[in-house]
Amino acid sequence: MRVVGSTRSQAIDALKVVLEQRIALGELVSLDIKTIGVSTLAGKYEADPTLRAICEEAYQLREAERDT
Repeated sequence: MRVVGSTRSQAIDALKVVLEQRIALGELVSLDIKTIGVSTLAGKYEADPTLRAICEEAYQLREAERDT
């Protein structure tokens, strides 16, 4: 199933309509899927020097914006 909208909100609204139609016809089934989330990434790059450098630069930029 695929829907398209000019904006994210319009696409979500279109998806709701399609799902409601399929539910009414009994064409919707429940599937168990493996979830993929960011929680599995927690701490994975803790010692990565590149990430540390990126974070430090972001913090410095944020502080500079606050000072202006």
